[in-house]
Amino acid sequence: MLLFIQEFNIVDSLRVWDFLLSFGDQLRNTTMFVAAAMIHSLRDILLQQDSLSDVIPMLHHFPEGNVNPFLKIAMRWILKYGIDFTSKIKRCTVEEIIDLRCEHGLEKRGLKKAVSKWVSTFWGEE
Repeated sequence: MLLFIQEFNIVDSLRVWDFLLSFGDQLRNTTMFVAAAMIHSLRDILLQQDSLSDVIPMLHHFPEGNVNPFLKIAMRWILKYGIDFTSKIKRCTVEEIIDLRCEHGLEKRGLKKAVSKWVSTFWGEE
């Protein structure tokens, strides 16, 4: 298992692995929550960057420190949305995605067009 080896030192990697493996056969779904929580924890720094080429190195070499804060975020999201949330999203129609965004307070103007483009790109339909 090489998940998160590049991003962290060995001690932090083992802590992340412990978290991931504690969910048994839900490794893939748990990994998505952990990755999203990592991005969320660096949100302010990432939004200040000018290009994706500035963002990628930051994600590959996560700032040293305590991994527990973003693992707590991941756990909070798992409890709030359910461990199979990513599987649900993949099965959603554009309208269901819009409903989910509204349900969680993320509605925006022009959302249907943006979501339609994202869904078609995600599934390779464009």
